[in-house]
Amino acid sequence: MDILTHTLSGVAAGTAVAACSGKRGNSGSPAVVLMGGLGGFLPDLDAISLWKGFDRTFGILHGLNVSGRDIYFGKWTFSHHGAMHSVLAGAVLAALIFFAGVILRYIFVRVKGEGSLFRPVIPSVLAFFFGYIMHLLGDLPTPGYVWGGIRLWWPADLYVGGTDQIWWWNNYDIFIAVCSAVVINLSILFLCRRRRHLYFRFIPAVVVALMIVVSAVMINNRENIYKYKSFRKEFAGFEADSREEQKRILGSRLYKVMAGFDEMLPFNF
Repeated sequence: MDILTHTLSGVAAGTAVAACSGKRGNSGSPAVVLMGGLGGFLPDLDAISLWKGFDRTFGILHGLNVSGRDIYFGKWTFSHHGAMHSVLAGAVLAALIFFAGVILRYIFVRVKGEGSLFRPVIPSVLAFFFGYIMHLLGDLPTPGYVWGGIRLWWPADLYVGGTDQIWWWNNYDIFIAVCSAVVINLSILFLCRRRRHLYFRFIPAVVVALMIVVSAVMINNRENIYKYKSFRKEFAGFEADSREEQKRILGSRLYKVMAGFDEMLPFNF
């Protein structure tokens, strides 16, 4: 799935955590929402091996005897869809963020002379972790290609997903569902800050759950199967198929708007 949808799905998870953890209905910190977005973005850091300068920097530095492209399309620990696309990686990174946050809070408390070390840090850590999980869920129905899914339970040598139900990008319908959840939840967070209604705190979590259900229904109603073996021979054909399927799902007018937005972006969407 594209990086923008991944990141915004993490933001959606962050809004739910921010609302549920808010004191008296006040979500308190935009940092919680942003940490959810970071969690949604970070698993694809393993795509760095495709960077043009990877071989002459990381490759030389670590004495690698294979190219970054080989690493990306391989099944090494840090290949794409490898260790970074696992629940354990999300948990370890969340733990590191927790300890870093506690250290910063300790410095803050020492200066201010008051405050809790742990309580302000926990929502951001949870938002990051749930945002990370949202990314992993989004990659499960993508093409298996050479990986056969994602290494969800690393260090176990088991790849999960890769069901070929959606293309790598052009999933405009899912993007719209994710954006809708983000807009609704940010609006609710604003109302929580103003009105302080306790029940508003739990609505964003329901909205995120509905977003996941709606996205799953959309995925299962796809007509195309994106199973391919040859990157060079079959890639362009499936790219065209995914666009035609979006035109069928969204209608020509909305598809034209989304395709125009896609063309404006400097990355695959």
